[in-house]
Amino acid sequence: MQHFCISFRLGLGSLLAEQFVSKIKEEKLLLLLLLIASLSFIAIFFTNKLLVLLLISIISFAGGVRDIFVNKGINEHTDSHHRATVISVQGMSRHLMYAILAPLIGYVADIYTPSAAFLMMGIILLIFFIYYMILSFISKKSNTL
Repeated sequence: MQHFCISFRLGLGSLLAEQFVSKIKEEKLLLLLLLIASLSFIAIFFTNKLLVLLLISIISFAGGVRDIFVNKGINEHTDSHHRATVISVQGMSRHLMYAILAPLIGYVADIYTPSAAFLMMGIILLIFFIYYMILSFISKKSNTL
């Protein structure tokens, strides 16, 4: 039942993704989704169980929007003869990150608590967000010189 609920919210995010993708610029949407996910994971550590359900729903919804956003971006910006390779590399990268981080997060959940593992995931995503913001700032600053 839990898997169905998460998949339902992921699917709902996928269905409504076009509205977000068409109204928000690509870079801003990507940053917004990353920030929402990281703050939601961090908030899971500090909240009660009832609010955790809402936060997991938000994460699932954002994941659905992200998947459509990434697929649309690949289809728009990649020539057709390279598209399969790009999609394959994107999928491989996602699964490689999962293969690296899942055991580490599971280890943290075993040693501490599952909520500590969510905190760790949120901090990792927040570090990616801050890193991207710094690179974006440096890039914009060097383009204006």
